[in-house]
Amino acid sequence: MCHNGFVVSAQGQSEKGLRPAIRDDLTLLPLRAALTFDFLQLGGKRPASLLMCDLDHLKLINDTLGHAAGDQALRTLSAALGSHQRPDWQAYRLGGDEFALLASVPAAELHLWAQHLLSSVQRASLPISVSVGIAEVAQSADLGQVLAQADQRLYAAKRRGKAQIISQDVESPFETPTPRLLERGPSLDQGTQFLRAAFQGQAAELLVHAPPGGGLSAFLQHLEVVARTLGYQTLHLSGSAARECQHYGVWDQATLNGQRLSGQHLTPAAQPLAILLDRPECFDAATLVALQPLLRTAQVVLRGQAGKPASAALTGLSSSQITLEPLSENALGELLGRERLEPQTRRWLYQRAGGLPAPTLRWLAALRLEASLRRETLTHLLSSLTSDWETAVAYQLTQPLLWPRPLLYGRRTELQEAVKRLSLGSLLTITGPAGRGKTRLAEQILGELGSHFARVQSVSLSGTLGPEMTLSRLAEALLGRPSERVDLASLGRLLARQPTLLLLDEPAEQQLSAQMLETLLSSAPLSRIIVTARAPLGAQHESVLALEPLSEQSVTAALQEKSRSRLSAAQLRQMADWISGEPLRLSAAAALLNADPASAAQRLGSGEPYPAWLLLGGYERRVLAAMSSVSGPFELSWAEALSGASPFLLGALRDQQYLQAVGGGLYRLAGALGAGAQTVWHTSPDLRRQVGQRALRQLQRLLGAQPEGSAAWYMQLDQHYPTVRAVVAGLLLRPAPLSRELAEVLLGLLPYRLSRGYLPEARAELELALQRGTALDVGWRQRLGLALASVAQQCGDHAAAQTYLSGLEHLSVPLLWKSTPPIPLPSALAHSSLAPLGHKSLATFTTNSLAQPNSLAEASLIEARLLHRRSLYIQSHALYRAIGAQPDLPLRLKVKAMEGQARAAVYLGQLNEAQHQIGTVVNHVERHLEEWGELLLSDVLNTAALVATEQRRLSDAKALFERTLEIHRRYGHRAGLTLNLTGLAWVLLLSGDFQRSAELTRQVLRQAQDAGRLWEEANALINLGHALTRSGELTQARQTYRQGGTLALQHDAPSLVAEALGGLAEVLSGEGQQGLARSVLSAALAHSGANAEVRQYFSALIAKLGPLPAFAESGESADWKQWLQS
Repeated sequence: MCHNGFVVSAQGQSEKGLRPAIRDDLTLLPLRAALTFDFLQLGGKRPASLLMCDLDHLKLINDTLGHAAGDQALRTLSAALGSHQRPDWQAYRLGGDEFALLASVPAAELHLWAQHLLSSVQRASLPISVSVGIAEVAQSADLGQVLAQADQRLYAAKRRGKAQIISQDVESPFETPTPRLLERGPSLDQGTQFLRAAFQGQAAELLVHAPPGGGLSAFLQHLEVVARTLGYQTLHLSGSAARECQHYGVWDQATLNGQRLSGQHLTPAAQPLAILLDRPECFDAATLVALQPLLRTAQVVLRGQAGKPASAALTGLSSSQITLEPLSENALGELLGRERLEPQTRRWLYQRAGGLPAPTLRWLAALRLEASLRRETLTHLLSSLTSDWETAVAYQLTQPLLWPRPLLYGRRTELQEAVKRLSLGSLLTITGPAGRGKTRLAEQILGELGSHFARVQSVSLSGTLGPEMTLSRLAEALLGRPSERVDLASLGRLLARQPTLLLLDEPAEQQLSAQMLETLLSSAPLSRIIVTARAPLGAQHESVLALEPLSEQSVTAALQEKSRSRLSAAQLRQMADWISGEPLRLSAAAALLNADPASAAQRLGSGEPYPAWLLLGGYERRVLAAMSSVSGPFELSWAEALSGASPFLLGALRDQQYLQAVGGGLYRLAGALGAGAQTVWHTSPDLRRQVGQRALRQLQRLLGAQPEGSAAWYMQLDQHYPTVRAVVAGLLLRPAPLSRELAEVLLGLLPYRLSRGYLPEARAELELALQRGTALDVGWRQRLGLALASVAQQCGDHAAAQTYLSGLEHLSVPLLWKSTPPIPLPSALAHSSLAPLGHKSLATFTTNSLAQPNSLAEASLIEARLLHRRSLYIQSHALYRAIGAQPDLPLRLKVKAMEGQARAAVYLGQLNEAQHQIGTVVNHVERHLEEWGELLLSDVLNTAALVATEQRRLSDAKALFERTLEIHRRYGHRAGLTLNLTGLAWVLLLSGDFQRSAELTRQVLRQAQDAGRLWEEANALINLGHALTRSGELTQARQTYRQGGTLALQHDAPSLVAEALGGLAEVLSGEGQQGLARSVLSAALAHSGANAEVRQYFSALIAKLGPLPAFAESGESADWKQWLQS
């Protein structure tokens, strides 16, 4: 009879209350109903566990050998389950190729049993592989819960490559979708026919070609299963750019019949040998040598090549060829399977990836990430009228690591152990003394595991000054661009965006603490961090891999290979003794054997303390020592200018990998050179002085090559900035007093750094400059202090900015708001907290007490901006006015004070004053445009646009914002783009163009997220909430208001908190909850941040809701924070 799709025996039909006796006719195992009965009989008996497994590749077995072979495979698995189980255990067939086993043991013990199960089925006459998931039965669990957990783990095993056992729920980045073959039927048939014909016939070679990302590896994996099914013994080797740089790198990862090889020799077998070579163009030399005898005995060789079509056979055997074409758009939809994407999305993916499977999945992941960051669906994102999102999606794609690297010898066991530990834990610290090869092994791990992660980065922390700058450098590595304000929480959010593998090479204790790493990784469970260090960090859940010296066998094998067995036993012993298992010494010996085998042993005994220097003369050593003063990667043209070396010499050093490429035309010194280079540097005062002078001249030349502040000036610095930052850091870290020339460079770079978002970097270096600049005169120290206060204010660190400003008093800059007599305030402002403050005319200070005559006004402008950002508009307005009233104030500073006064007047509702002031300011700036530059014009035009917006002259405001945006695009000024896009989106919102407003606001949101501008991010979320509310999308608007309001609370932004509360009130009113809406709106208007702009925006809502309860009487005074956060 038929039961649940199975042909079963009807004998032993069970009665009510008895165990169902129906069994599967093929495997003779009981079915799901019996499992249900047996599970109920367990009652409270514990321990107990449930194993679920299914047969890998059953369809392929059916298609290749027929359904009789598939049935035999199912019987093989059922027999293995039955022959290995204990008397009180029971196996079941659940359906298709799925089986279960109920066992009276803990999950850990059943896991060990399952390992024997997998081994037994792989040794069967028809070899098969099985994936397994195991769940322990909790005391109160029902069968549905246990089955669901075991099933989830079973599919996790399949995602990790099949033939795996999973018994714990551990999130892992190593879970990847099982490769599917689509539109490969004819090619797979051709491959199958080839294998059938060669099995009993003449040895032959099959060449398989596919474009990069075209599914070559997946196709070869399927052909391997076909070959094993037909009776072949299979040897599978896969090449990569990373494995090509490891001695026996490809061989160490090879598999025999699907299992990792245990050594470098194969056990002879009666079965014919099929060798599968995946990208042999990326095999290391040692593997190619080891392969030669095997290729001569193989029955078939399957060679896969990505890129250019294979042109010639590898073995001289008769050959056939298969070419894998890109997928069609229809097949792409099937590849994405459960994604259920709209046709528009599938079409976009097809256009970007060209029908190649691997790039398609990467583009889809990047597209999904960008849509989630913008708080919109894929369909809405693809139909967006803005164009920035496509660039943003491309930024999310993984950038390949740069290879080659120096050859890695040995470390097979350590590499496998590191991969295993990273699959289970998130932090691996590789420890050992200098020269032990920590960095080189870590780089190999990146290359080996890179395909499992969305992003792989090796981050140099060289030249970073303290934890804040370290966090900024990490954020820059993750984003591909600088982030202006970074803390641990925001960096954790960046790391959590997509699974990331990070290498942090030898960070100093003051750069990165164990607690910082723990916090980061707790935010991103699918990311992994590798740290190289002399000793463990002491972090929680840290896995420490201590590197021992290389084995004598590894050293001897490498020397014999490099010398082509021309070394005598005595020479070999002499060299091995000198190497002493140290990888750095082995690399030096290998280089000597390549260059001069005859004298290699003698030169090793020369007493040179730094092995990497053995092949270098005195001049080359001085050149490399000069470049060791640069704290980071550099361009070769700068290396030429700083060291005085010729392009020819630098090219030779690059070709010999003394200078290693890091991407973008940048290079770094090979790690092996570090100690020797630093020794030469520190013992050569003339070299230090000469290189320092050259570096300052090169920096001054760059800063003066274009008119300062022009678009060309900014673009030129863009081109050279990675080298500039490394050179400047190197100069600052020298044990010497800060020179006036270096201080001038730091101040000259400041406008560029502010415009591009390098705020933490600028802040850390200015702090160090003030510490080291004690020999500078007071005027230069005043300038550095003012610059530092300005940077802190733009970082949003108001308290630090106040502290820096207060420190200026010790430099003879009495601050305007702490002086007397009192500022004459209008009666309307007399109640403000600024009333007791005072000012003193600049004329009352002597030249001796005020080295920089404008320092007082500049410091006061920073203070006024701080007051404004904290929504203290009355105080800000009064201080701006007082600054502008100073006699003999330079016109440029007066204009800045008037512009600030106008901006504060807007938020105080004094629009006529604001319009008059800003009109005067615009006229001044336009008359002095050539002298002052377009960026100052853009600032005052932004304020003019704000005034026009609040006066509801929306067409004028739109034109002004668009004009400022054009300027900022030309200059690449990120902060200016964010600010003016925000204004334009607000104008569109007030104009009723809610869709376009939402699109621009999402663009602002993304810019603010990446820049670390939390105030702007909160503002964008709240503005997006306004657009969604006015569009009727109330549920999404509520969520967005709460996210923005919570962020505003954390960032001390009162006006944004009031605006978010008002937005929630409008949502509640739209939902018909008028009573609660009145309470929330009352709280919003009573809030300290409820400025004139907020009141004007919600004026219609205020009128609609009628008289509002006094906030203190509403009964909700303690709840307004909960309204935002719940």
